[in-house]
This record gives sequence, C-alpha cells and structure tokens, in this order.
Amino acid sequence: MLHDFRSLQCFGKPINPSDNLPLTAKIKANRGKLWSQLLCFQKKGDAMPAYVITEIEVTDPKGYEEYRSKVAKSLEAYGAKFLVRGGEIDVLEGDWQPKRIVMCVFDSMDKARQWYDSDAYRELKTIRENTASMNMVAVEGI
Repeated sequence: MLHDFRSLQCFGKPINPSDNLPLTAKIKANRGKLWSQLLCFQKKGDAMPAYVITEIEVTDPKGYEEYRSKVAKSLEAYGAKFLVRGGEIDVLEGDWQPKRIVMCVFDSMDKARQWYDSDAYRELKTIRENTASMNMVAVEGI
C-alpha cells in the first residue's frame, strides 16, 4: 500500500519528506546488548489500537460463568479480539498477585469506550459486579 507522505506522522509529529528522516529509529536496551528496530510512521488520522486490560478476582465461580459465556459476543460486536483470557501468571517483579488477567484489543479507544458504554455490556457488567471484583483500564497502543 502506498501512502501519501504528506499525511504521515512520526511520534505524533508531521513528517516533511524533504527532512530526509530515516524510516527507522534504533532503540538501545538491556545495557547496550540488545538493539531493536522500531518503525515510527503512522498515517495521519489513523486510530491507534486500544487494549483493554482487566484484573479479575472471581468471588462466585458459578455465577461468573454466565458473564464469561456471554462477554465474548458483546466484544465481537465492537471488533475486539482476546489476546489473553486467563492463563498462567508468572509475577516477575513487585507485590502484584493477580488471580486472573484478561486483555482484548480494539481498533481504537473510541471502539473500546463504545463497547464499555453499550447496553449489551451494561447488562453483563451487572452480572459481573455480583460475581467478581475487577480493575479495568483501556490504553492506546501500537
């Protein structure tokens, strides 16, 4: 796909093709032992994906199963996909001891917010509030 370079951005700043900027930026990590390449261009106006990350402690497993069995359909209606849904947790640092982590990706922060504010999720949220405690954030990503 060809892009009109007049509409490209690098780290949120418009790119002027006459600036002769490199297409990649090198990032140094791990005390100089690891180098990775990062493409920094994003077409101006394109929404960044949003990740909804939840930490869940189920207090009523039987009741929570109703929420779990229905939430995927509500997410799919807004184009979301599961990236993490439960699974083994290995705490690498700190005191955080989550019981269950779920992470979904949406096309944009707007889509994530539309899902969260939807009538379909509002009904499920009531079920979840009675069967589990949850912390939830949405964050823009790459």
